[in-house]
Amino acid sequence: MPDQARALHDLTRAALERELAPERVVETHAALVFLTADRAFKLKKPVTRSHLDFSTAPRRLMACLSELRLNRPLAAETYLGVAPVRRAPSGRIGLDTPGEVIDRVVVMRRLPEARNLETILKSGRPCPPLWRDALGERMAQFLRAAPPLPPERAARHWSFMFAEARRSRDALAQWDADLGPEAAEVGRGAVAALAYRRREVMGRVADRLVVEGHGDLRPEHVCFTDPVTVFDRVEFCIDLRIVDPFDEAAYLGLESEILGDADLGPALTARLEKEGIAPPSPGLAALYRVLRCLTRARLSMDHLLDPDPRTPGKWAPAARRYLALARQALRAAED
Repeated sequence: MPDQARALHDLTRAALERELAPERVVETHAALVFLTADRAFKLKKPVTRSHLDFSTAPRRLMACLSELRLNRPLAAETYLGVAPVRRAPSGRIGLDTPGEVIDRVVVMRRLPEARNLETILKSGRPCPPLWRDALGERMAQFLRAAPPLPPERAARHWSFMFAEARRSRDALAQWDADLGPEAAEVGRGAVAALAYRRREVMGRVADRLVVEGHGDLRPEHVCFTDPVTVFDRVEFCIDLRIVDPFDEAAYLGLESEILGDADLGPALTARLEKEGIAPPSPGLAALYRVLRCLTRARLSMDHLLDPDPRTPGKWAPAARRYLALARQALRAAED
């Protein structure tokens, strides 16, 4: 981010930490989340990445408003609103400070961490069957109710997937010294397999089996309240939300499997079939897993491109783990 934007962001972060006195601050590539006893305040960083541009205050405002709107269907009681961050003539910055608006935060009700799926799995416990069933029902209802895609989005679905696959292939090939030749090899195989599956992918689009879903369905975005809360939908790129429901379910299954629960993904896909949603072929289902693994490997290595990467020793091993899973799934995708 530009020096001036970084300096203002750093001042805003420090001011919010003083004002909110959060129990914890969670930092991601694109945001800071200040966790107080009963609230979460998300401040978007002034950054630009692939498919994401938060470089200006108006762009961050639009992203905040989009996040609020998109998360209402699955997390209406969690997303409370968007609040202005102001700067007084004295230079004081805060949520309760009079003055010019310099940024916005998304205000959320803080969810119980003990019921967060990632927390549960990291504790060594699988997802309880009743909670798993509730999640399956919630997501199946949401995905079935999704409206038909606009024609222009439907037409570009495969080409967007293909561009993303090539982006992962090319990005990972640059890390040969850290990841070994397997990265480029699996990337090439995935791109070739996706080219081969083009007709099937577009057939599912034509049959309205590809919908606007969550876009980033991982365990950390699921909380077992009543009803189940699924939050943090991708707000910055609609193409990332255009998914096959079985891809979405398999992605959550992949991330849950890595955390020790191999049953959640199959249970979710079984629930989608029970709801009457036609599944893809086994080869395409396997390819969805390959592509998700490659994206996660690429994003892992992207952390090392930051000027001051957090936990730098974490990312290459994570990428290698995803690449190993991708290689396994690629065999089935090529059949």
